[in-house]
Amino acid sequence: MFPLLIWSVVAFIAFVALKHASFLNPLYQYHLRFATLAAVLFGVFASYAIHQVRQSTISNVNFEGAIFVVQSPIELTVSAQPATSVFQPDFLNPNFLIGAITCLLALVSLFFLIRLLTSYISLKRLYQTLETSPLEGFETSNKEIQLAFHDHPLVPFTFGWIKPVIVLPKRIKDQPEKVQMAIQHELVHIERGDYLLQLFLSVIESVLWFHPLIRLGAKEIETYREISCDQQVLSTTQVSTKKYASMLYELVPLERGLSGFSVSMAVKQSTLKQRIETMKHHKLYKTSLKRSLLFFFAMTLLITLPIACSDLQGQQVLSSEQLQDERITVMSHSISINDKVVLDKSPGGGNGPGIGSAFFGTKDHGIFVVALHEIENAKKSGSISGERILFSINGLDVEIISNGPILENNKEADIWVKHFPDYSVHGVSGFFTQRDVDFEEHFKDFKAFSNETGKYYKVPDQMPELIGGLTELQKNVEYPEEARRTGIQGRVTLQFIVDEQGNVVNPRVMTGIGGGCDEAALTALANVKFKPGIKNGEPVKTQYSLPVIFRLTNTFDNTDAQNTFSSEHSDGREMQIFIFEDSNGKLELRVTDKNKFPLEGAVLRFEGNNQGIISGKDGLITATNLEPGNHNYIISHTDYWEMKMNIFMEE
Repeated sequence: MFPLLIWSVVAFIAFVALKHASFLNPLYQYHLRFATLAAVLFGVFASYAIHQVRQSTISNVNFEGAIFVVQSPIELTVSAQPATSVFQPDFLNPNFLIGAITCLLALVSLFFLIRLLTSYISLKRLYQTLETSPLEGFETSNKEIQLAFHDHPLVPFTFGWIKPVIVLPKRIKDQPEKVQMAIQHELVHIERGDYLLQLFLSVIESVLWFHPLIRLGAKEIETYREISCDQQVLSTTQVSTKKYASMLYELVPLERGLSGFSVSMAVKQSTLKQRIETMKHHKLYKTSLKRSLLFFFAMTLLITLPIACSDLQGQQVLSSEQLQDERITVMSHSISINDKVVLDKSPGGGNGPGIGSAFFGTKDHGIFVVALHEIENAKKSGSISGERILFSINGLDVEIISNGPILENNKEADIWVKHFPDYSVHGVSGFFTQRDVDFEEHFKDFKAFSNETGKYYKVPDQMPELIGGLTELQKNVEYPEEARRTGIQGRVTLQFIVDEQGNVVNPRVMTGIGGGCDEAALTALANVKFKPGIKNGEPVKTQYSLPVIFRLTNTFDNTDAQNTFSSEHSDGREMQIFIFEDSNGKLELRVTDKNKFPLEGAVLRFEGNNQGIISGKDGLITATNLEPGNHNYIISHTDYWEMKMNIFMEE
């Protein structure tokens, strides 16, 4: 987006300048405006090419791993009710919104490109219906110009490059003078190559349809293209200005036809007055196509260069003396990788000498070591400027933003970066005070996974894909009865290898919740298949993490309760007691909230006695060896008021 922003600023200045340069030859106005629009595509493509070249020069030569690690972006939720799965993307996430808007813009651009293609097909069909004949009686450099007349009320237009065809409305066929003026106008388009320029302009309008300067520029280009044609016809022929203007008036009501793939006299009511006013001064302009094209290429180059070079920054390498005097300070900071925030406002940080180095850890992209000097196996791949550290390595565009200036004595400097992708530590950063450091020794505790799976990197070209989607996994997951009965719920995180054939290998539970949920998740995983991850066009082993959430949607069945008690608070909270047995010296009850969800940690004690029995996760409390007769009990919980109960224990 940054190259497009630069073009917008330059184009705005150019359009304002041309607007005030009314004395300029209309042909120059036409070509300079077109050059301004053409530069947007040339500049963006050039900027992308330069960026790719820079990426190739800073890529890590040690990038040779065969196993990649990815974290599933979607959590699988398992409900206590059968065959239900809940997952929902965060629609308010800025990255999601940016991606959605970008996709929407791209889809509309694709629609306009398809519409442009259909215009071409319609034009080819029209050509097949025309009766053409070679153009005679006019001096042209192109010997293969064809002339045709059409029944529909279309303005005169031309299409085709190698074998151009001039199409005129039949209504003027019997008016030789008007035919001659229209042909002279279209011949100017042919001699100048306006057909190719119009085709290129149509592509720009289709791709960047949302940009207001594109629409403004296209409108003015069309106006000055026709004005410059009018000027050349009147300056190089004996055509009467009055008769020529009269013909333009007659063409106003006619349709413009397929303008995307043709150039026409394009008579609009809104610009007709301007065209006729300019005709009065046609003798003041000396038209030079070669000079105008020279201006065209110069203008294109002038605007393209700043766009193409927008990715380049004027960095500098610090001298030995500067390194000795320099200090690097990074306190609270954020880290973005490929335009996605991976660490937001980390409180960590510190400072160190310029001869040392700094490191920044991330969860999914490894550790980055940054230095102002050369370090072993590192690449000069970025810079420090003000409060920002920017670099690109191993296909990752990294931006680190500190809460203050990073360099003490310099505004900016080149940096060398060393990437340790097979180490994982989130939010940890620090500094090394020495120049030569054994980084692997210092980072050994940050090794993400054991060596049993081999060496790995984080981001393959194509992630593994679960065949059948999460639904396939969901239908294999059963909520364990033990977990349902005891109220266990939570997240089970699985980690496994997807091999080159898409099989699940070496699955293990990274975080579990017990109650049979861990085993249920592993059992379901054993019955699914993946499309393998792809790197450099080849299937590779990919280490994958998948969170599975077990969530209770049903409460316990308390219909067998013989008696119930409740204590309601003024704020709506309520503690409920369900008595299941109160005979033969045994008291069994369950403590729940008002939604019948078990309360863990509730205490049952005899009135006047400080000792009691505590409920478990299922809310159950069981007391035995009780004497027959009336007993006063107190139920208490940290979140509720005490509740007193009188229960008669039967023999």
